[in-house]
Amino acid sequence: MSDVLRLGGTSMAATAQDGLNQPADKLHALADRQYWEQTPLAVAFKKDRDTADQEENELDALRAAWAKPLKDLSAPGGFPLLEFSTPPDGEDGFYNRTGLTAWVAARCWKSEYDFYKEATPQADDQTRKAVEELGGPLYGKLPESVPEQSAWERAYDEYRAFDYLFDPIDGVGADDARVFLSSGGFPRTAPQPGTPEFRIAVEDIKSRSAACGWRDPLVPGHVLDDITSAAADEWQQEIASQATQRNQIIDANKTAVDALAKGAKAVGDLLGNSWTADRLARWQAYWMPGASAGWAPVRPSSRYTPHRANALMSRAVRTRTVRRSRSTRATARRRSSGSSAAARWRAGCRVSRTSTSVCPG
Repeated sequence: MSDVLRLGGTSMAATAQDGLNQPADKLHALADRQYWEQTPLAVAFKKDRDTADQEENELDALRAAWAKPLKDLSAPGGFPLLEFSTPPDGEDGFYNRTGLTAWVAARCWKSEYDFYKEATPQADDQTRKAVEELGGPLYGKLPESVPEQSAWERAYDEYRAFDYLFDPIDGVGADDARVFLSSGGFPRTAPQPGTPEFRIAVEDIKSRSAACGWRDPLVPGHVLDDITSAAADEWQQEIASQATQRNQIIDANKTAVDALAKGAKAVGDLLGNSWTADRLARWQAYWMPGASAGWAPVRPSSRYTPHRANALMSRAVRTRTVRRSRSTRATARRRSSGSSAAARWRAGCRVSRTSTSVCPG
């Protein structure tokens, strides 16, 4: 469950946090490793993956929205059309630069099996060889028939345990090797409760748990059951005593992660919107250079779109052209109203439909 808290998504972490606050039996039910049976962790994993898929789709939609205002606009000089109208993607994507995309995708594509990899520390090669050299002569062969049935059954259980000790999947656990070597093989006796040896053995089992050796020691005959039971009870008491501080740390971590994710998204939004605004400004400066001089302003509004901007700019251009034409005609009328007959005659020629050959000069 500590691995799930560290590596899982929101739902899995909530399941793990709840499990650590429960008694051992409920904790084991919530931490069931058979995830193919739709266990609580398996259901939480699917919920986290669906959430990550939705978040990734939302980020893709926001990226597409940045390109929408540039649709049907001609690229200004020096810009390839695709580069001008397509926001950066992949490693150069704005959400990827802030770390948000990688975080969402990591949760989206994480393998469920990764949460259930064997966490028990493994013995190194030298220790494994020592276990094999000690146990081979003692447990390497099937036991022969002996007069006492109980002795034969014990020898057979030790033979099977020694074979399982070298399981190709689980391997040789480091603490199992310690117990095996310190006892000269599989232990057949155990210290009595109340003795210093018993206390030391209990603390050894608790250290085993703290190192993520989550199984009981591999000991045929269950001679260490009293020790493992005492260690488990004390371990659960320690976990319960830490509940308040543990939940405070987990909640603070959750708050920090949420704040980082929101901050990364806000920075990505800012970069994306700035990218769109920059593209529109470059287009306007290149194709509508007069607009940069302030004679065709466009006021921002909730109804603002590039197409509306184009229409407003075109309307402003037409209005200015009409004003210039009206100004020219007004000047002609003023000149035609002069007292000079020659001036009136020249003004009349300018607006006359007759051939220009009749006008002097």
